[in-house]
Amino acid sequence: MFLACKLQCQNIVVTYDIKLQVPESIETQNSDVKNLLYLMSKRVEDYESKLTISGRKTKFETIAMLPIGDDTSVDLATTYTLNSNDLFYTSNDSLLRVTEILISPLVIKYKPSYPWQLINEGGKKIKGFNCLKALCTYRDIQGNERKAVAYYAPSLPYPYGPVGHMGLPGLILELNVNNIVYTAINFSETDEIKKIQVPDKEVLSLEEFKSILSQSEKNFSNSKG
Repeated sequence: MFLACKLQCQNIVVTYDIKLQVPESIETQNSDVKNLLYLMSKRVEDYESKLTISGRKTKFETIAMLPIGDDTSVDLATTYTLNSNDLFYTSNDSLLRVTEILISPLVIKYKPSYPWQLINEGGKKIKGFNCLKALCTYRDIQGNERKAVAYYAPSLPYPYGPVGHMGLPGLILELNVNNIVYTAINFSETDEIKKIQVPDKEVLSLEEFKSILSQSEKNFSNSKG
């Protein structure tokens, strides 16, 4: 109770570890696919992420904790961690995402839609907080379907979570998105939020980004043809 009260009154940083859940169905795949997935699961463990919160403003970033080399598994692990080089900023109900999806960094601002379904059963305790379960299916900025399972703490009244997920009546302490699992492992106070500077680049709307993405895909197809 004391920790919950303290976290409600401070600027805080929530640190999450990241894991790749290798699905049981992988046993039906060939050995090369299985080996790559298991290697990726180890690579993902070299990442850590943090969510900095001050009022209704946040920043989410993912950091490589150790030198992780340069091979295919690293590239795929980066992709699997929902583009781990991306930065996510929230202000009220808007999300600003700095992404390297198209190599050159772009800044996109939009209001994300997460149609959360609150579940009455299947909650769990995380870091001493009673968490409730929520489910969501949505499409990301590239149009890919994502399935999310979140566990949020109603006693921490922050409607935010990892990789831009938001809109629940409590801080998300665990998030599973397409078998990538972010789990809160530490809380700390900070004044770091005062130093957060959004990159000084042109801000695109989601529609403008989709237009650029579509043109890039056409150019790629034409070059292959």
